[in-house]
Amino acid sequence: MKPLRTLLRPMRALRAPPPAATPQQCADVLRACEEAAARMKATSDELAACWSALRDEISAGVTGTELLRTRAWCNVLELRLKEHAQALEQARRGMDAVWRDMTRSTRERARLQKHATGSANRGKTDVDANWSLIAAAMAGRNAQEPHVTKR
Repeated sequence: MKPLRTLLRPMRALRAPPPAATPQQCADVLRACEEAAARMKATSDELAACWSALRDEISAGVTGTELLRTRAWCNVLELRLKEHAQALEQARRGMDAVWRDMTRSTRERARLQKHATGSANRGKTDVDANWSLIAAAMAGRNAQEPHVTKR
């Protein structure tokens, strides 16, 4: 048999929301993301140019030493591109963390505001209205009235 669940679930302890990310922190994280993306794009463009230069050297019949040197530079650029991709991923994770923090603090503020306005507006009329519904249901009036059609 399932345990009986109460309709009145305990409210979360009212606590001040954790400090939200400041606009300066958001701007810093966004700037880091943009800088990492720009570095990655620049390295990618440089790598594409290096591969084009290697292709041109091969088609021109350049000596093996020059080809090795150009190919080694392409390898260096590939490693830099991987490093910049990792930095971009780390910056993106930082941006995601700030975004989660902002949405969480917004939800917490809304929850606290709803609770504050809800308890201030909760008066005797709400209690009486709810109590009259409960009393009517216990008297059996609600069980009979929905099936009766009024003409």
